[in-house]
Amino acid sequence: MRPAPNQPNVGYGVNGDSVTIMEQLASFLPEADQSTAWNHIRLDNEPYTEGWVQGKFLLMLDAETVGSE
Repeated sequence: MRPAPNQPNVGYGVNGDSVTIMEQLASFLPEADQSTAWNHIRLDNEPYTEGWVQGKFLLMLDAETVGSE
């Protein structure tokens, strides 16, 4: 399933929930606003819900940053 504004909500996360990005749909043009990219995510904790969320609602951390926390 692809992201679309008319799709029903499948769940929600709260501030600080860890997620895995499984796929990203974005424009890779230099002038593109990547905060509008759609990210197919899965919650890292139960209930492991999957869905789509825009990048403006995510804080991206690399593996090195996560390992030092």
